[in-house]
Amino acid sequence: MDSQSTQLGYGHHTLPMTAEDLCPDLDPALLARKGRLFLLATPEVNQQALVWICRDYYSSRSFDAVPTLVHSMTQGFRDHGDLEGSLFLLAVQRGLDMYLVGTVDAIVRLARFNVARDLFDPLAVRAGFRMALTEHAATVHTPALYSTVWRLVRGDVLLMTTRPAAGSIRSEGLLRVARSGGSMQRAARALSRRGRASAPVIIVRFSQIMPVPDVPVPPRPDSEPQLPQAPRHHRAGTSPVLVAGLIAFLAVALMIWRTGANLQVSDIPAYLQAFFFAEPTPTTPAESAEVQEIEEHITYEAPELVSPYAGARITAPQVELVWTMPVERTPDMRFELLVEGPANVPPVRTLTVGEQYTLTEGEPGWYRWTVRLISVTEGESPVALSPRAETVTFHWSAGAQ
Repeated sequence: MDSQSTQLGYGHHTLPMTAEDLCPDLDPALLARKGRLFLLATPEVNQQALVWICRDYYSSRSFDAVPTLVHSMTQGFRDHGDLEGSLFLLAVQRGLDMYLVGTVDAIVRLARFNVARDLFDPLAVRAGFRMALTEHAATVHTPALYSTVWRLVRGDVLLMTTRPAAGSIRSEGLLRVARSGGSMQRAARALSRRGRASAPVIIVRFSQIMPVPDVPVPPRPDSEPQLPQAPRHHRAGTSPVLVAGLIAFLAVALMIWRTGANLQVSDIPAYLQAFFFAEPTPTTPAESAEVQEIEEHITYEAPELVSPYAGARITAPQVELVWTMPVERTPDMRFELLVEGPANVPPVRTLTVGEQYTLTEGEPGWYRWTVRLISVTEGESPVALSPRAETVTFHWSAGAQ
């Protein structure tokens, strides 16, 4: 993301840093694939904690921005208690989408054409206003977080600030900034003077939306090497096919002579087929063993489902199901994955050792998935070691591009 596609402005009491400033050694290809990370924080923030959050986000195997941001921010608050009150919002721009994850004190306002509206205001949602925010519950060491996703267009201007400053910045002022096309740095400083002096303010103008690059495919050689072919040798002597045919004919003739049947020449092929290719007798397959729900064997907490998150809409040709369970596993432990899709799609039920599974076939519609830990011992029925994780529902437009 270059400066010509995104223009940034920082208020007086704002940490003027992005992911490139915190982690200058980031791979540009990885930065383009996972998006550009913005952080709304005060200058007094623990910058080492921000560096840890930045590296945690970009080093994650998941490309699902919202759950990865929630995980990074939650771990940051848990391990660095001084972050609360100085870090308010994480935002990632990737292609046309802006992903927002923040605390209850964060406010994000959009100016588009001649309209200004709030995109991120947790207290407004609690008061009953309609806003597409997802709440992530607080824990003992971390505050409640909220997340949303917004589709950008060229010319959008976003104001990121905190609640005390947002009350003093009028929508008309933000619209004038969007129409003027001037310096975002001067605009951010002017708007921050109208709010509280200690509140951080960031203004972002999206002059051009850069597409998300594809993963490069290694070039193939112009001429692929041909495997050597062994020369064909003609077999000398009598063909074994002829010998087998003569044996079959003699066997049929002997059977007819012993039974005294009146055989027509046209019936010989049918006799040969019945003699050498008898129809198999169908058998009933043994039913697969079900995992027993034995209360005394449930000794672990349920796994945590990471991606996709609840309500996610996925248009990729395949879906990466990712979960985590921080326990020391023994060789007999497996994860039992259950995925239920639309009515015309058979459910997926499989066992896996790792904490990831890829769905490659499906029909457009809503899917439900869950995971639990089981013990599989040869010669014994599987036993559940944890309850199922709380079912997560997501929408998959399979095969859409």
